Amino acid sequence: MNKDKIIDFIKHINYYNSNLLINDPKPVKNQSEPKLIYYYKNDEKTQKIIYSIVIPIHNQEKIIKRNLESIFTNTVDYYELVLILDNCKDNTENIILEMLNKKIPNNLLKIVILKQETSIFETSCDNLGFTLSEGIYIIEIQADMEMITYGYNKLLTRPVLIYDDIFIVSGRGSMKIKKNFKGMHLDGFGKLSKKIDKPLDIDFSDMNKVYIYETICRGPILIVNEKLKKLKYLDEQNFFLGNDDIDLCCRAFFNFNWKCCYYPLEFYAPLSNSTTKKKKNWTKNMDDEICFFNERKNRSNGGFLNTIMEEVINKNKSFLEFEIRELPYDKFY
Repeated sequence: MNKDKIIDFIKHINYYNSNLLINDPKPVKNQSEPKLIYYYKNDEKTQKIIYSIVIPIHNQEKIIKRNLESIFTNTVDYYELVLILDNCKDNTENIILEMLNKKIPNNLLKIVILKQETSIFETSCDNLGFTLSEGIYIIEIQADMEMITYGYNKLLTRPVLIYDDIFIVSGRGSMKIKKNFKGMHLDGFGKLSKKIDKPLDIDFSDMNKVYIYETICRGPILIVNEKLKKLKYLDEQNFFLGNDDIDLCCRAFFNFNWKCCYYPLEFYAPLSNSTTKKKKNWTKNMDDEICFFNERKNRSNGGFLNTIMEEVINKNKSFLEFEIRELPYDKFY
């Protein structure tokens, strides 16, 4: 989309009536429309956009410069960048705009920055970015993640190039769906829970394998764009801050037999850098956050994931056994 088409598309009257999104969500009461505050397109380049990097951002002034620079340094091939500023109250916006005014990498073909003045939370931010993405592959990176592996995007692409039944790849971990997703209750492989603070602890041979399980851990994740369109994106009617990726993996498997997997990838994302908008962190001056949190929570019926929890998980059944597959060297890239 060009600048004018983006401005028109993101209007509530168009976006929420486009029939693009699963379960036909609508904006919650008093939800402001997003604004396009920055647009860049390299008209001198005729190459196709291969990757769309989508980043939802909430108050990350301390680390956003370093983390965006890590993407500029370590992303290979041609890509676009889609940023969604979700109710940022700090200096994040100015820092980003100042960065972009200085230098834009040659392989970065397009930049779109949206500003959301009321809280829509991670799921809706991602959907905004995903629906605007033109790349063959979408990579969602959380704003508190520093990508320290050169060519991380190419590495995450390996599984979907080799295996047609894989639609989403996590660089963090894969796991079994359980009644309780918290902390050490996670059952899987990768940098789960507090392990995200620790370096990878696996042999080199294990980095040429993928680890398939019932669901994945968010961030960074690579998704095949065309398959995501068929799934009609994340379910923002029923999710807004967590479990939307688990619901997506369930819908993919039961509707198309598409699987999710973990590909071991090193990145830096200490828990201390997270600004996830959780109710326990709110203050008396955050009435708007509480309002939109409650609005979204109250309209949810648990989505497709709730059906799977009731019919499978709560009966202590598994719908997908843990599987390890090799990634042959001769099919790299």
